[in-house]
Amino acid sequence: MGLATGPQVLLATQVEAQAVYDLENAKSMVHDAESALAEAIGVAPDLALVVQNIDQQNVPANLSDDVEKLVTEA
Repeated sequence: MGLATGPQVLLATQVEAQAVYDLENAKSMVHDAESALAEAIGVAPDLALVVQNIDQQNVPANLSDDVEKLVTEA
């Protein structure tokens, strides 16, 4: 509406540019992490991994088992 001063506009532009940069940096970090995960499990890094949402997983029946027993089974 023409009420903002020049420095305020410049600051808002700077904050917006930083937010765009931070978003793209976060996307890059996710991509790097996915590639490292693929390499760690022995598949090609360019293979698209499909991860099941935790909401779709059932609670294990042996959840009440002793922790030491679960570690041994693992």
